Amino acid sequence: MSKESFNDLNKNRQIENKDVDDNTSLMLAIVNNQPEIVDELLTKNADVNLQNHKGHTALMIAIHTEKPLIALNLLKKDVKVDLKDNNLSTALMYAIVKNQPGIVGELLKRKADVNLQDVNGNTPLMVAIIKNQPGIALELLKKGVKVDLQNVKGNTALMYAIVNNQPGIVDELLKRNADVNLKNEFGNTALMGAIVNNNPIIVDELLKRNADVNLKNNIGNTALILAVYDNNPKIVDELLKRNADVNLRNETGNTPLMVAILKNHPGIALELLKRNVDVNLKNNIGNTALILAMGINQPEIVDELLKRNADVNLQDDKGNTALMYAIFFNKPEIALKLLEKKI
Repeated sequence: MSKESFNDLNKNRQIENKDVDDNTSLMLAIVNNQPEIVDELLTKNADVNLQNHKGHTALMIAIHTEKPLIALNLLKKDVKVDLKDNNLSTALMYAIVKNQPGIVGELLKRKADVNLQDVNGNTPLMVAIIKNQPGIALELLKKGVKVDLQNVKGNTALMYAIVNNQPGIVDELLKRNADVNLKNEFGNTALMGAIVNNNPIIVDELLKRNADVNLKNNIGNTALILAVYDNNPKIVDELLKRNADVNLRNETGNTPLMVAILKNHPGIALELLKRNVDVNLKNNIGNTALILAMGINQPEIVDELLKRNADVNLQDDKGNTALMYAIFFNKPEIALKLLEKKI
C-alpha cells in the first residue's frame, strides 16, 4: 500500500471514530449545528449509517434536532432509511413525531417501510394519527399501509383515529376495508370507542360497515350497554335498529335495561322496554329490573315492568322481593300496586 493510500485510510478511520456514547464526528456536528462541518464530513464519505449507543443514526439525530436541511443532505447519500433505534423507531417515525412532512415525503420516495412497528407496536400511521397529523396520515395511506396492524395494546389505526376524533382518517381507513371488529387488550372494538367518545356520525359509519353490535369487551359490556351508560339515546336507537341484543349481560350480570335503571336514564329504559326484553332476568346478586327500579325509586319504570308481567315474587340473594323493598323504602303506593299482582 502506498504512503498516500495509508494516510487516506487513517483519515477515514479518524472520521469514523466514536466517543464514549458511540457518537461519531458527523453526529456531533449535527447536534452542534455545524452544517459546514457536516458537508465536509459527507464529502469525505463519512458513514451515514453508523449508530450510537441509543441506536440513533445521523439522520435520526438531524430529524430529532429539527435540522431539515442537514437531513435532506444526508438523504442524498446512501442512507439506510429503515434502520431502527433501540426503541425500534425509524427515521420515518422521527419525522412524523417532529411534524416534518417534507422529510416524510423524501423518506417515502426512498421506499421507507410504512409498516414497521416500534417497541410499543406503533406503526408510522398510528404515530401520525396519535400526533394529530392527518396530512401525513393521508400520505402514508397512499403507500400500501397495512391498516389492521395492532400495537402491543391491541389498538389499531382505526381505533386511534376514532379516539382522536379524526373523521377524515376514519373514512379513509374504512374505504380501505379496515376491520371494524378487531378488539384491543380491553376487548373494546372501534364501535365501542366511538360510543365512549360520543361520536354518533362515526358510529353510523361503523354500523354501515357491519360492525358487530353484540360483541363484548373484557368486562362483558356490549356497545348497547356502553351507550346506555353514557345516556346516549340516539346511539341506543341506532343499535336497536341493528338488532342489538337487549338481554346480553355484562360481568356483573346487568342487562342494558338494568344499567338504564341504575344510571337513572328512564327515557332509555322505556325505549328498551318496547323491545323483546326479558324483564325477569337476574344480575349476579339476584336483582331483577323490578327490584332495581324499586330501589332507585322509579315508579314509572315499575309501572311499565308490571304491565309486562314482571314477576313480583322473585327474590334477590338476600331473599328480598320488590314488595319488601317498597315497604323498606316507604313507598306505599308502589307496595299496593305490587299487592294487586298475585303475590
